[in-house]
Amino acid sequence: MKKNNALLLLQFPVIFDTSEAIQVLRGFGDPNSKLRDLVRGGYIVRIKRGLYAVAPRFRRGIFPVEVLANRVYWPSYVSLEWALAFHNLIPEAPRQITSIAMRNSPSSRMKRFRTPEGVFTYRHIPARAYPRGVGSFEAPFGEGVTFFAMASPEKALADKVFFEKGLSPVIGEMREYLLDNLRIEEAALSELDHILMEEIAEGYRSRKIDALARALASGKVWGAGLDVFETEPLPADSPLRGFDNVILTPHVAANSEESVQDLYRTGCNVVLDVLHGRWPQSAVNPEERDAAAFRLQAGGRIQ
Repeated sequence: MKKNNALLLLQFPVIFDTSEAIQVLRGFGDPNSKLRDLVRGGYIVRIKRGLYAVAPRFRRGIFPVEVLANRVYWPSYVSLEWALAFHNLIPEAPRQITSIAMRNSPSSRMKRFRTPEGVFTYRHIPARAYPRGVGSFEAPFGEGVTFFAMASPEKALADKVFFEKGLSPVIGEMREYLLDNLRIEEAALSELDHILMEEIAEGYRSRKIDALARALASGKVWGAGLDVFETEPLPADSPLRGFDNVILTPHVAANSEESVQDLYRTGCNVVLDVLHGRWPQSAVNPEERDAAAFRLQAGGRIQ
C-alpha cells in the first residue's frame, strides 16, 4: 500500500488544489476519501482549505515557494525583501516570503497565513498601482518548469519605499536610504530602469515614490570604492585617480587577514562535510542535493 501511494504521488503536481487532486484520483470509488487518506498518511500536506502539496520526503526537485505564495492568496505577486534579494539588490536573504495584493477597500489589512511550508504575508497597495512592473518568472516545478508572478527590481523597490514609515521624500535622503539602509550597491542602482520607475510611480501617487524615481534618474554618485577594473593595472592617467571621493585598490580587496583565514576555514569545512557524508553547507548548487537524494532513493549512486 505504501509503495502504491508513493507511486500515486508521481501523478500529482508539486502544488495542487482539490479539483486537480480529484482529477488524479478519479479512478478511486471515493476520490475525496482517498485524498483525506493521503493527507492522514503523510503523503500530502494540506496548505490551507482546498490547497495541497506533495509531502517533502516525496518531492522531486526544488520546491517552488514563490509559486505557493501566489496560490495561497490570489491575485498577488511576490515582492518587498524577497524580490529584492531574488534580484540581488540587497545582501540579506529573508526567511519569510512577503507578497503584494490589491487593495479592494480603504480598510484592507495585511493578511498572514501560517502553513506547514512557512508563513506567507500579504500587504495591500492601491489597485491603480498594482499591475505596472509585475512580471512572470520561471521556476522549477517537479520535473518541469512553471511560472510565478513577482515584482521587477523597480517595482519591489517602489513597494519597499511605499511601506517604509517616516522616510523623507527628499532626493538626497532617499539615496542615503537606498545605499546605507538597504545597502544596495551604487552600480546596481545605476542599472535600474528609471523610465519604468517613473511609470510605476504614477500609480502610487506618493511623494516618497516620486522621490525614489527622481533619485534613480539623477545618477548622482556620492562616492565609490573600486577594486576591479576593465584594464589592470589601472593606467596612471585614468580619470578615476583624480576623484577625492573614490578609493582605489589593485584587485586585492579580499586579501585581508580575516578573509584569508575564512577561506581556509571554509575549504576545511567542505572537506570534513564530504568525509562525514554531509552535503557541504557552502555549496553553490544546492539543487543537486535533492537530485542526489532522489537517485539514492531510487537505488542509484551519487557520482
